[in-house]
Amino acid sequence: MPKIKKEFYYLSLDNIEIAKSSADKLVKRFNVFLEKAKKNPNDCSYWNKMNAIKQAVVSRMNRAKERGREDIAEVYLKTQKQMVLPPKGDHFWKYSDYWED
Repeated sequence: MPKIKKEFYYLSLDNIEIAKSSADKLVKRFNVFLEKAKKNPNDCSYWNKMNAIKQAVVSRMNRAKERGREDIAEVYLKTQKQMVLPPKGDHFWKYSDYWED
């Protein structure tokens, strides 16, 4: 991990404003990959990227809790709730075996 990104990652666990900004960027990236996955559901790379983003949010939430920053953990919990997939039964779910719960 490059030094700048690593420092930003740790700042996002200590500073609520940076955490909110980081969380918003993660949601935007998730939604971009979700739209691409809807257009091309056979391409599992989009599912993999969405999984990676989801795991990053969970990791940051857990790290914030470990550091005693419940307010920042709450930001990431809200972020996780914003990452919504289409309802089950949608044609999109035909290829959902790539998704990890």
